[in-house]
Amino acid sequence: MSDWLINYQAGFVRRGLPGQVLYMIYQAHPFNVPQAVLAIVAVSSVLLVALMVRIFIKKGWSAAILPLGCCFFFIFLSTSQRKDSLLLLLTYCIFVTYKRYLHSRGLGTWLIFFALSAIMLLSHEASFFFCFPILAVYAYRYNVSHSDATTIADTSMKARLTKTLMPMAPVAVVMGAVCLCKGNMPTAVAIWHSWSDAFAQFPDGIHDYAYTMANIGDNVEALSWKLLSAARLHLTVNLFGVLEVADGPWNILIGLPGLVVLFVMTYYLVTHLNTVRIGKYKMANDTAREISNTLLLQLVFMLPMFTILSCDYGRTIPYWVLSTLMAVACFGRLDIAALDRLTERIQSKLQHPALKSTWVYTLIVVFTPLTSMYAPIPQNVLQYKALAAAVQHIIAVL
Repeated sequence: MSDWLINYQAGFVRRGLPGQVLYMIYQAHPFNVPQAVLAIVAVSSVLLVALMVRIFIKKGWSAAILPLGCCFFFIFLSTSQRKDSLLLLLTYCIFVTYKRYLHSRGLGTWLIFFALSAIMLLSHEASFFFCFPILAVYAYRYNVSHSDATTIADTSMKARLTKTLMPMAPVAVVMGAVCLCKGNMPTAVAIWHSWSDAFAQFPDGIHDYAYTMANIGDNVEALSWKLLSAARLHLTVNLFGVLEVADGPWNILIGLPGLVVLFVMTYYLVTHLNTVRIGKYKMANDTAREISNTLLLQLVFMLPMFTILSCDYGRTIPYWVLSTLMAVACFGRLDIAALDRLTERIQSKLQHPALKSTWVYTLIVVFTPLTSMYAPIPQNVLQYKALAAAVQHIIAVL
């Protein structure tokens, strides 16, 4: 919840736009801030579900994958007070707006694109990684396919890169400003104390989250984290094992091998989403090759989130999967020769009849360690205990 309370009362700082808007509204008309945040999250979550169901029906994809951990499960049930649904909605709006800009090159359309982009980056800077790199690739491919072959200047790589990157340059400036103004402890304390009146006026909503003037919310306090120490913490958890905390492990993955298993299983589940057929609408064929290229490239672009920026796969995996599906729905198949060859090699190894079985697909769903540090659900606890026992046995044998 405290992620929404970051504002600009101590100066410009990352992730402060939503909190500043809430703060300004509160100053004009006091209200219960936690309840308002829950309402925003609820509305954005419903809109995200409606959007994805509409996309799946339009594309002929089986919506059976949507309730799984790689899509909605952890976002809605475990991190339900965060900005995830809002960020994903903004991502889709940015994709649609930029697609229109590519066709029209109109200033008005670009201004809408820039406004949406700035709002998203000022809300959460990590959204940059699952939105703009893949958007730039699609834009470049569009510029290549729509270049004037009779004009040398229009067919050179430099010209195409310039045509692709120039409209996005202001977005990079916003991202740079957010990264520079990352905050510190005095900023966090000042922001927290700016809500003192809200704490006093509506103690019922605040006390539900154990917030007091002396107990700064975790996400506000995170403004004081040192970049290198935070990166080292996340990298240690992601690559070298499970980080133990007072109430149990943050995640159930056993370092890098667990990450590899997670990515492979997620790739299979997403590219073979039509294995489980539901509904009466017509299912699309060859979904694997339509989705695979974008899914693989998006994984590369999001490596910072899977290594040094986060260790919460209950949020980063849905970012990866849902942003990929949105991009494919908006722009179509990403035709890049190297990715085509890689997809063919991977898919050739997934042609075993068993992997096309609904039962096998369901079994892989059950044993895929899609996890969140905030979600010790029974499935994850059992997986963690099984993996821990296996590691202990291997160590004993060695």
